[in-house]
Amino acid sequence: MSVCKEYSIPHSTFMAWDPVDQAKAIAYLLHASEKCSLCGTAEWEWDPDQGGLKFAYEPVEKICMGCYTKHDMSDGGPGSYMLLEPSGTQASAKRFVEAERAHARRVAARNNRE
Repeated sequence: MSVCKEYSIPHSTFMAWDPVDQAKAIAYLLHASEKCSLCGTAEWEWDPDQGGLKFAYEPVEKICMGCYTKHDMSDGGPGSYMLLEPSGTQASAKRFVEAERAHARRVAARNNRE
């Protein structure tokens, strides 16, 4: 059933597959389930007794500009999170217009207090 869930197919469709294809799909899911959800490596990859290498991987720092931007722009308020949405769309233009209006309201309010 895990294969059916993974591929979003009915069980009857999976059962109609060639037995070799069924075995490959099951083996792939079993292999994927061995991997750590945080780092993506499997225990055997680090174990020479299981055919792995003691130093199978080396850490290499990568910077994702999307994650960097989300972190940099977030105010960190409780329950808040930052989404990345495509620019150059109608929704993006609406957000820009609303931000400009909000800015103009803040400026007008400040000028009225002075």
